[in-house]
Amino acid sequence: TEIGIPETCKLLLTTREREVCREMRLSEENVFKVDLMKTNEARELFKREAGDQVDDGKFKEVVDRLLSKCGGLPLAIVATANALKDKPLPRWNKFAKDVEKPISIKNVPGDYRDMYSILNASYKFIESKEKKKFFLLACLSPLCSSASIENLMRYGIGLNLFQHVNNLCEAMEEANTWTSELLSSSMLLEGDAEGYFKIHDIIRAFGISLAAKGVWLYNNENPCFLIYK
Repeated sequence: TEIGIPETCKLLLTTREREVCREMRLSEENVFKVDLMKTNEARELFKREAGDQVDDGKFKEVVDRLLSKCGGLPLAIVATANALKDKPLPRWNKFAKDVEKPISIKNVPGDYRDMYSILNASYKFIESKEKKKFFLLACLSPLCSSASIENLMRYGIGLNLFQHVNNLCEAMEEANTWTSELLSSSMLLEGDAEGYFKIHDIIRAFGISLAAKGVWLYNNENPCFLIYK
């Protein structure tokens, strides 16, 4: 009534914290738990994203390890599968070992530790330092809204991310290439229009936690620090 929603409408809200339901004084009959994916569903989703190599007997053991770490979370499954798609078996084994290592990021909620381990492994697999910084910069984009790749490119120029370009057109081509690669690995999401992108809130929180840890860069020739809110 206060914000103008007609009484005939029904609202569907989602939350990862049951405490939110209690604070809103919702009756139990109006709260529905969304279960994690079952093993066969998780494997099917993983195969759909990673490709038919999942059926190769050589990959079975490492796929089982990765699916166990994903814990039935669709975001974790998709991020893992896309990070490894078309990669050779040694790369899969290296990724699995990275995922199974304890993460050093502090203050990670217990429910998210496996997800952060997967994202941390995906982050390590980003080829260049510049692209890693580009991803961290993207994590400062507004939550739940599309962000401009061009603006991200301009901020990147200010932070000296584009080392081998001669003009704005070349920098924009590099920014589009990096964005496309981050989209293909599910680290970024498609925006509402061409030239824009979005980022999942968990991935954004992960990136900011990395930045807060100090992985963004200080370098003697061009010192700079990442400031975030």
